[in-house]
Amino acid sequence: MTSMCGMFTRGVAIAVLAACLVSCGESSAPVSTAEVATSSGTFKGVPAGSPDVTVFKGLRYAAAPVGPLRWKPPRAATRAEGVITADTFGAACPQQGNVTPQAEDCLFLNVFVPSAAKQGSNLPVLVFIHGGAFLSGTGAAYDATKMVAENNVVVVTLNYRLGALGLIVMPGLLATENSFFENVGDGGNYGFIDQQFAFQWLRDNIAGFGGDPAKVTITGESAGGQSVFFHLASPETGKNLFRGVISQSSGSTYNTLPSKTEFQDKFAEAFAKDIGCSATNADCLRAKPVAEILESQNRALGRYNWSPVHGTKALPLSFKAAFQSGKIVKVPVINGTTAAEGRFFLPNQLPRIPVEDSVPAGGPASYTLAQPNAFCGSAEAPATCTYPSLINRYLSAGLAGTRFAVVPPDMNTPEFGQKLAGIYPMEKFPNPYLNNAPNADMALGRLFTDMVMACNAMAANRDLAASGIPVFGYEFDDPNAPARGNPVQPPNNVLGYPSGPEHTSELNYLYEAGQSFTPEQAALAREMRAYWANFAKTLNPSGANLPAFKAFPAVQLLVPGGSRSSETFDEDHACTSLWQPILTGG
Repeated sequence: MTSMCGMFTRGVAIAVLAACLVSCGESSAPVSTAEVATSSGTFKGVPAGSPDVTVFKGLRYAAAPVGPLRWKPPRAATRAEGVITADTFGAACPQQGNVTPQAEDCLFLNVFVPSAAKQGSNLPVLVFIHGGAFLSGTGAAYDATKMVAENNVVVVTLNYRLGALGLIVMPGLLATENSFFENVGDGGNYGFIDQQFAFQWLRDNIAGFGGDPAKVTITGESAGGQSVFFHLASPETGKNLFRGVISQSSGSTYNTLPSKTEFQDKFAEAFAKDIGCSATNADCLRAKPVAEILESQNRALGRYNWSPVHGTKALPLSFKAAFQSGKIVKVPVINGTTAAEGRFFLPNQLPRIPVEDSVPAGGPASYTLAQPNAFCGSAEAPATCTYPSLINRYLSAGLAGTRFAVVPPDMNTPEFGQKLAGIYPMEKFPNPYLNNAPNADMALGRLFTDMVMACNAMAANRDLAASGIPVFGYEFDDPNAPARGNPVQPPNNVLGYPSGPEHTSELNYLYEAGQSFTPEQAALAREMRAYWANFAKTLNPSGANLPAFKAFPAVQLLVPGGSRSSETFDEDHACTSLWQPILTGG
């Protein structure tokens, strides 16, 4: 038999080089002291937060798509010379905010490895894709040390192009030639193609770090969870890159994912006009400074309109159409939500109220029921809302201009507001900060949770299970979970109500960032990390000394004191009885 080192088994010579370096020159030294050869360079790791874990930071997985290469698929990086000590995270992809450093040259990943691992250890690999509404975030923000130390797995975090640089669809930027990732006429989805390119890099290189390229599970949260759905629904370019997926809080576009044409028709001209280019002038667009692109994308598209687009080679169908037809990468799935997703979003969907007014009222929504305000009236004639009328205003003005506005205007009547007020009565949502007084903010947060996240997740799980693949659903529900996004706990209570298990809150339990946990919360965190790692190992989250994690239609409630299975998720979130017909246009 001819060895791999004597023949080309892939079209890209540099990938073959990496495979040969691993298979033909294996080292018996532990990864903690080894020099690991890859297709983009040879690297030495550094200690992570535990002596049992080594981390390789800032490994380039692709060349920078800058200047004339903006809005094109990534390319293999030139292999760096010498041995590089991988002790510094790579720059984050361009975004607004205080993330530093950041640059267009941002296609880096990080590898957390058990220090005792060696080439040939063949450990399962978890690849985490960060969230941030496709506008912000970086792999460097997620410390996988505890996940690795407790469970003997490899964890990878990565960067990918964001915002307009990663997702915009413009007539002048459509592909002009066929490639592995694109057909002529394709556009958008550049950030997701980056991710798939990173998966290819890992397939060719992860064995050198002690990982098994045949045991890769991809996971992501929010925008990262939608990215996971993208790869699941990418049967041509995404095949043979992973054997399981975990999607966290990803359901918001399940029924509403736009096509390439719809996205272009809605946003291309507005973006082009704002940035001062013709929508067909690629040279003008590629010459614009990054700062101008970031400013224009914000004005033209806002925060919650970015998403993948279907109708391309990499994503032929919408998530729903792909899942229902079974035209997917058929691998086992974990897909779930948090119990109070909406509390994260609510502060940006209602008028900003001064802290001194908002906090005593229990938050902006409760304030509008007690004090005259422009949201319920007008600037010239402030008025108070009733709770049903507040629901109507929230579903229209509060969610206007975002993909979350799924209730048709002709349905959003006073009678509908009254109906929802009965399904989500404030009395069911007491505010512990205000002697358990009924709270409009927490009630609206639950309404958003069910409408946007929970019932879309339920629909996705049903469709996936019907296609014949193993599906595991979960709901994270620690009512006292530390906030990761909004600083709402005392003494930094800027909203007036507790965040609890809001959107992003489960991330603290998987990738801890210095929070103070109670003993029960710390136990829940270990349990969750074990579930995720077990799935990477066996494609089933259950394991020894853990509560059994039953397959869908059961939903695992991740709660302090021991997780448990529930059969009432659909009823608890009013999915079949209320939201599913609305979400599907019925």
